[in-house]
Amino acid sequence: MADERIRRALRSIAIGMVKEAAQALADVQGATVDKAIATAILAGLQGRTDLATELILSFNYGTCERFIATYFPDMNPDAAMFFRTFLDLEDKGWRTIDQSSIFLFPFPKSGSTYLNTILANYTGRSNWNLTPLTTPNGVNFDYRLFDSAARTPAIARGHLAGHPRCIARCALFGISPVFIHRNIFASLLSFADHIQSTAYGLPYRPPVGAEALNVAVARMAFHYVEMFATWMHLASQTNRVLVLSYEENRDDWTVAAERVLRHVGLPVHQDKLDEAAIRTGALTKSNPTAVRYRTGGNRAHQEIDPSIKAQVRALYSLFPTIDFSPIDPEQ
Repeated sequence: MADERIRRALRSIAIGMVKEAAQALADVQGATVDKAIATAILAGLQGRTDLATELILSFNYGTCERFIATYFPDMNPDAAMFFRTFLDLEDKGWRTIDQSSIFLFPFPKSGSTYLNTILANYTGRSNWNLTPLTTPNGVNFDYRLFDSAARTPAIARGHLAGHPRCIARCALFGISPVFIHRNIFASLLSFADHIQSTAYGLPYRPPVGAEALNVAVARMAFHYVEMFATWMHLASQTNRVLVLSYEENRDDWTVAAERVLRHVGLPVHQDKLDEAAIRTGALTKSNPTAVRYRTGGNRAHQEIDPSIKAQVRALYSLFPTIDFSPIDPEQ
């Protein structure tokens, strides 16, 4: 849970109000972890490197990530620089950070490949897959992939939840995430189709028919719920997160691409964007698998067995403050 006094201290640090920040920290009774880390930030930005080092090095990597993720809306660029330095992420030999990189965090099977292709055609940037090929579900976090993409003018895409590791990295590298969601049952049906025609290597046997949906629910239902809950929670705290639905994405790809470009601070030249959309559209005929065009399509998710829907909806109770109606309007 976030401490409002820590938030107040970080906001004061961000605008150079050192005395006010110190007072907010003094108001925190006892020696809490968050107080110590915020004090280290204040000391480091004041040039008191020895004190900052003594405080921050007493905590492990995960603790720092949890702090950064908790106070993401209050982290200013100087605080991010402080953490990059003390977490050994600021190295003179590395490429500089490109804060206009595009990072998409879409539900699997939400039309993101097509949108990604339009953005790549428009920007001329390379595509980065944020999830290792050795993880068939495509949902695991990889520091090396994420950090490399953040230091490259890239279009990065990964089916990652907004867990502390991912949010912390976004804060550290100045990333403005784009989250794309879809009806959870349509997503599960589409994923079930996907795994029936995908070979992950020995000794994998693709499921078929009704078995495929059962496997999709077992493998992906919690991840979809977690993705939606974590990104929507963060979006409620900061405008740094752009939320798009599958329908907004599918109904007007060009407008969706424009919203993404503006969100990360890239200029929009309408003629060039229209041309990028046309070139992407041409791929639907010449090489449709390159853009995953209509490989999922509309899903008759209303016909899913009610017991399966109840199984998925039971997961919502794990996130009691989240409204799941955008991905499950029939609940």
